[in-house]
Amino acid sequence: MMESHADLEAQIDRWRGYVQRHQPISPSDVDELEDHLRGQIAGRQATGLDDEEAFLVGIKRLDNLDAVSR
Repeated sequence: MMESHADLEAQIDRWRGYVQRHQPISPSDVDELEDHLRGQIAGRQATGLDDEEAFLVGIKRLDNLDAVSR
């Protein structure tokens, strides 16, 4: 389970880096998006999804980052 948590953290770090590099979003907004993503992941894990599935669903639920950045 510990390795899975480390993998999840690595996925979140890569996503955060992508957001920071590719979108005109302020650092505080990136923090807020990450908090929202973590909430989505926790909610999906509570329904029985593993870390990878919960991450993928969480990302999908964030919707289109272009729309968020506007």
